[in-house]
Amino acid sequence: MNKANSSFNKKKQEIIVATIISIILIVFGAFFLYLYLLINSRDGDGYLAMMISCSAIGIITLILNLKGLLKMNNEKKKLEVLKNTGTIIQAKIIDEKHSFLENNQLICNGEINGTSYEFISSTVPRYSLYACKELGIEELPVYVNMQNPKEYAVDAREVEDRIVDLT
Repeated sequence: MNKANSSFNKKKQEIIVATIISIILIVFGAFFLYLYLLINSRDGDGYLAMMISCSAIGIITLILNLKGLLKMNNEKKKLEVLKNTGTIIQAKIIDEKHSFLENNQLICNGEINGTSYEFISSTVPRYSLYACKELGIEELPVYVNMQNPKEYAVDAREVEDRIVDLT
């Protein structure tokens, strides 16, 4: 496997494992529902509670995992398209954005025709900003559609691959 795809494949494997765990939770929920229907008495209330909680957690995480997998594939396609059609610029890494559902993203600042733009990367491993400072990575390549600078893709694979190599 080449280094360019190693971080993408690692993220994909993590999402697939989380999806399998979600499916297992849904199966446990169905099993507890079966037990509840089989017993169908006061003692079955615990089974009903377990069914509801396992199924709810499983379904919610399954939806989030599938959404993340689709988003990750779309970002990879977008990067490939803009690599072929866009213009490459170097953008300075200025910060890291944290959010619960989107994980971590690097915020970069670049200039196009004298105008400053903020570019946000796709999902990157935790502590990527710290890793960039430690590894001496100050700028990342950004592929930009010059007719519409809002259409861009930050190529954070160098950061991801170097962090993946450390783990």
